[in-house]
Amino acid sequence: MMKYAASPVVRTVEHIYDELGERVGSVQDGVDWIEEETHSFAWDGWNMVLERIDYADFTTSSRVIEYYWGDDLSGSEQGAGGVGGILAVTCDGKFYVPIYGGNGNIMGYVDDSGAFVAKFVYDPFGGVVSIEGDIEEPPPPMSGEEPPYVDRTGLHGSEFSFGFSTKYHDREVGLIAYQLRSYSPRLGRWLNRDPIEEEGGVNLYGFVDNEVVYRIDAYGLWKGTKESYGFKRRVYKKSRDVKSLKSLANRVGLDIESISAWGRIETSPVASETSSSPITPTTPSSKYCYVSVPNIWIEADLLRGGNVYNRVIVNPGGTIGSFFGQTLGRWGYHTVKPKTPKELFRIVGESGKNLYGLTVYAHGSTNGYIVSSDERMIHQTRLTTSIRSKGYRIARANMMQCYSAIPFGSIPVEQYKEMPFDYTAEWTKTAVKFFGYEGMNIIGIDF
Repeated sequence: MMKYAASPVVRTVEHIYDELGERVGSVQDGVDWIEEETHSFAWDGWNMVLERIDYADFTTSSRVIEYYWGDDLSGSEQGAGGVGGILAVTCDGKFYVPIYGGNGNIMGYVDDSGAFVAKFVYDPFGGVVSIEGDIEEPPPPMSGEEPPYVDRTGLHGSEFSFGFSTKYHDREVGLIAYQLRSYSPRLGRWLNRDPIEEEGGVNLYGFVDNEVVYRIDAYGLWKGTKESYGFKRRVYKKSRDVKSLKSLANRVGLDIESISAWGRIETSPVASETSSSPITPTTPSSKYCYVSVPNIWIEADLLRGGNVYNRVIVNPGGTIGSFFGQTLGRWGYHTVKPKTPKELFRIVGESGKNLYGLTVYAHGSTNGYIVSSDERMIHQTRLTTSIRSKGYRIARANMMQCYSAIPFGSIPVEQYKEMPFDYTAEWTKTAVKFFGYEGMNIIGIDF
């Protein structure tokens, strides 16, 4: 139980936590320490899915706010601690959709008509500079007049609790509630020490090295070591709060069930070629401190070759996109850039169990071929078969060629004979997250 004084005299906020460290309730006291309202919370892992508000005066009906979540910035359900993951919010039968800015910050909410009901402006440390959308109280009625009707159902302005970094904002005390500790945007720092201690930096209270505009803090449970940055395997160090390997699987967006294929116990911040030990989903946390994961990202740009006609006329969108869609956002990976289908297939095989994900820019056909600008080709199933032989699904596959995700395509069986084939299903068995095109990719639009 934690108690904050939101005002030195008149108001306190008391938080209640369960044995897992999740907040399950908050009690807000007003003047003379009289209870005003109680908030109860329900969780799905790291994500809050329900908030119930009960009022002590018994004249105001209880409110239930529900939160609906999808993939967060990691591309998985909770790999980034839910940052950027809220899809919708409901209250009093009304439906709201968040509008995101960079780094998973909620900049506002719109209702089901598309009209803004809240807008937020943040300072560089996540503090709220201004809020639009709060109900404007009408002037008091003249004598004998009925007071004007004000629709107070649903949510308005500051009543939305999730904002900066898609985290719950305790507006009464000016704190942002992350999963393991609270952050003060006014101070620009955490209230308590880093759970992974100096491994997260010498400033135990610093928030993402003061680079709030560019970076996020997901969990703080696992910290990627600086020494393994850019290597074929990235090493993560656990914090003392780690109870199982599920949190690491969520962090990197890989299946926990296949961790014995993609994970290895290490003895230092850099992955070893000789002294690594195997790991399973049930390996007790006392057995590991460092764990390495796949870190090779393949960026196959097969559209730079060919003649001017191919590059400028046939596929200008692919050529333009290949400049911006690959390396952008892939810092920290060991990036490999094959230029031909043959080289792509070879590198997929040689990467072994170090392959994390891939992006392929190429031409495509309805019968599953990946084609370069100079008309060399490889069939998609050769890649998927090679990847699945590693024993785990890679985290991400972005197949940017036409028809890469066609659900009713064909596959060559023998000369002049083809049978129906679902390429979306094929890639779903190969990668945790798959992006492709059912039709033609024309400058990023699926036709």
